[in-house]
Amino acid sequence: MIYAEIKSGSKSVIKVSKDVVNGNTFGQIRLWTEDKASGDLIPTKKGVAFTLDKTNDLVEALAKLQSDIEERKAEA
Repeated sequence: MIYAEIKSGSKSVIKVSKDVVNGNTFGQIRLWTEDKASGDLIPTKKGVAFTLDKTNDLVEALAKLQSDIEERKAEA
């Protein structure tokens, strides 16, 4: 299941998804890019797969990053 597709250039997107492989469910944040031959989006090695119990830790870390970015903008 894909939860988000975030444009990351003219020919690539970052996809946030939940996947099942060999009976194991995990989350992914992965860069997908356009295949030159077919024009279809294909996954790259750039990204991370994680067990679902790590989701809250990732969300908290991203919230801290966002907060830091907002603080730096306010200081500028």
